[in-house]
Amino acid sequence: MSGPKSSYYDITKEMKRLLKEQRREEERRRREEEKRRREEERRRREEKARQDRIKKADAAIDKAFENFSSAVEENKNISAPKNNFDAAKFLNQLEMLANNSRLSAALLEKVEQTKINFENIFDPTYKKNFAALNIAPLVKECGEYLKISEEIAALEIDYKILCEMAGETAMPFEISAENISKMKTEINHLREKIAADDEKNYINKCLDEVMAEMGYNVIGSREVTKKSGKHFKSEIFTYSDGTAVNVTASDDGKIVMELCGLDEVDRTPNFSESEQLCQDMENFCKDFGEIEKRLAEKGVVLRQKIQRLPPNVEYAQILNVSDYELKGAVENFRTKRHHEKISRYRSNRNE
Repeated sequence: MSGPKSSYYDITKEMKRLLKEQRREEERRRREEEKRRREEERRRREEKARQDRIKKADAAIDKAFENFSSAVEENKNISAPKNNFDAAKFLNQLEMLANNSRLSAALLEKVEQTKINFENIFDPTYKKNFAALNIAPLVKECGEYLKISEEIAALEIDYKILCEMAGETAMPFEISAENISKMKTEINHLREKIAADDEKNYINKCLDEVMAEMGYNVIGSREVTKKSGKHFKSEIFTYSDGTAVNVTASDDGKIVMELCGLDEVDRTPNFSESEQLCQDMENFCKDFGEIEKRLAEKGVVLRQKIQRLPPNVEYAQILNVSDYELKGAVENFRTKRHHEKISRYRSNRNE
């Protein structure tokens, strides 16, 4: 046997466990870095807000002193109305919300407008009713928003670092209760994708290592994404002068190995080339068993055999290396045969 060989490979449970631990550690490291970064940003925002509040308070104090004398004069003969309503408490709540950088722009604008309206009410009864009908519900609304915002912020850290690990672009999520469940679903999806990519990459890495251990060197590679979205990676490994083993791996774990001749054009091998390639297939058959044995030692095991075709001239093919990104000069298969023909001619002539 040694025509094209197609198989699905998987990794052992122990190797899956080790990769999972590595991912968890990487997540933990990135999460701590992201938390530190966000904490520094929060401190900068709070310091800026504090400075803004100081400036605002200074301006308010100056204005109060300007109007203090006239206000006293106007109200010196007026007795303060008896009222148990604590307007300062509600004004303080609005001030605290107005300085909370975690609130949305829309809520901050609403808080600011409510504060202005409240300060412009002078009738005690109307002021009390306004606080009950407008300020209390607004405080509750902001509290609910901040609670959801805190949960979104925690999920956002995991979502961001997982997008980075998966090589995907993080999408913005608005702060809403519905988006909490959406983010959790997306986080689970990303973890599954990263796990699948890790296992696929580990299999490909082990295959490259085994091929190198057995004397096969990578001389070219290419990646192809079909219109369907299916992705393939192909590598060509040197076998003998002018021939190579073409290894194609797809995202679903399928790996195809086939021995072929090399050229820089698309063509079919002639009869003598096909016979020679068939002989090389038989030789590669012995190596293939050793390849799978060494893969198993690294935790990469056969999941399903798809195709194990015997050596046959009908499987002989020439691979166009111009479709690949090459690491150096590559000898063409026909060049090797041409050299052999010249050698035989010279040998016969000398005899």
